[in-house]
Amino acid sequence: MVSNKNHASSYIAASQPGSGYGTPGTTTVCPGTGMAGADLCNWHNLLQGTHDAQTGGNAAALGFRGCLSMDPAAPIFTITVAWGATTPAGRPNSECGKDQFGADEYRRILRTTIRIPNLTS
Repeated sequence: MVSNKNHASSYIAASQPGSGYGTPGTTTVCPGTGMAGADLCNWHNLLQGTHDAQTGGNAAALGFRGCLSMDPAAPIFTITVAWGATTPAGRPNSECGKDQFGADEYRRILRTTIRIPNLTS
C-alpha cells in the first residue's frame, strides 16, 4: 500500500473489507494484472506460510487471515491479522476472520493502523 499510495483505496475494494482476502488454509496463484490484487494475493500466500521451509507447517495449521479497512473520512487504514488458537480466550473486537476458526473464543487478532497521504488531491 505504501508503495502504491495513489491507489491505496484499491486494496480495500479488492479485499472485501472485514472478510479478508483468500481462504484460510489455501494458497492462490496470484493474478498478473493490477498491483493491488497481486499484492493482496501475495500477502495472503505469505500468511498461509508458502515461503516457509516447512510446507504445511505452523502458519498453515494456524490459518492466518489478513483484513484491511479504511476510515473514509481520513487516509487511515487498519491492517488486521487473525488466526486460530488452541485455547479459548475473550472474543476479539474485530470482524476479521470471524467464523473462520471455529468458536470465536479461539480466534486471535493483531491490528495496527497506518496513515497514507492522499497524493491525488
